[in-house]
Amino acid sequence: MVVEKNLYDDEALAKMRAEQEDPYVQYIIINKDLEMGCGKIAAQVGHGCGMHILKYNFLDNIINYGDSHQLTDQEITEVENTIYWIKESFRKIVKVAHKKEFEKIKELIEVDCFVVKDAGLTSVEPGSETVIVLWPIKRSLCPKIIQKLQLLK
Repeated sequence: MVVEKNLYDDEALAKMRAEQEDPYVQYIIINKDLEMGCGKIAAQVGHGCGMHILKYNFLDNIINYGDSHQLTDQEITEVENTIYWIKESFRKIVKVAHKKEFEKIKELIEVDCFVVKDAGLTSVEPGSETVIVLWPIKRSLCPKIIQKLQLLK
């Protein structure tokens, strides 16, 4: 079995990340009212992060090999932010929101995001919105509504 080396498992990079003043961060918000177990939360976060990377790859391919003029300025910014985020270490912050806050975030958020809807095969009802995953942004640009949320414990 081959174990892939973690490119970010390096003392110099760890020091650099620790000294970043305003890093790019991917914010992930869990719908707390669904009372999902830790395995379910992990799976839903995986779905949301996977959705982000798939969309990033799609848009990045258009920029590199297609007609980037068909992309919006917002999409180009999202791709650029993801590139910086990847280079800086894939920093993520996971927070929780009650249903009311979760809905308000979807309404008020000014950046694009991914909302994971569960198929309902295990512990939640079909169509339940479990997780919101945002495109990476500078920590200083995190919307106040998300800043106020508690971290997942």
